[in-house]
Amino acid sequence: PAIARDLALMTSRAGVGLAEVVPLLIQLGKGTEAQALGKLATAYLASGHYGLRREVYAALAKQTQGAARAEVLYYLSDVAYRLGEPGEAVDKIIEAHKLAMAAADTPAANREAIVERLQQYARVYHSVYRTSFDERYHDAAQQAYAAYQDVPDTKGAAAMSQEAQQLAAAKARAEGAKGQHDPEELHRRLLA
Repeated sequence: PAIARDLALMTSRAGVGLAEVVPLLIQLGKGTEAQALGKLATAYLASGHYGLRREVYAALAKQTQGAARAEVLYYLSDVAYRLGEPGEAVDKIIEAHKLAMAAADTPAANREAIVERLQQYARVYHSVYRTSFDERYHDAAQQAYAAYQDVPDTKGAAAMSQEAQQLAAAKARAEGAKGQHDPEELHRRLLA
């Protein structure tokens, strides 16, 4: 087990792919493929190889269902968040939420973590949109706010609804008052 952990850490820092590492981890750790992939996912996170971490969770997503799949999708959303892919992050957390609510064996702590992450994405992407007017962040925030309305019995539903309205107002302001950072304006200035 310690050797398997160390091997996962060393190979993750070197950026070694799954095909080479998983068989060795299974052999050394005397565990399952899912356990080996779990060790690798943690190691890839520590080494900052988020693309390889995505590969691990994509492989695990194919092997899991129900509450376990919801947890894997939660981690896939985290990878997308870290890679700056707001649409993908929100899509995965919404899918995780739907699965977690449908699976009776989902621990309450996991459901709460998924709901908190959905709320976090809505607020973070809203904030980024408000300062950048980047449509990717608007769309992701809007989608997260809409999905949050489907969360049963949440204390923050009213606040999230109000924030969704503020996002719509920010969008309306952005449409009417494009500034110096508007791509068309930048292009015009560069050609001047």
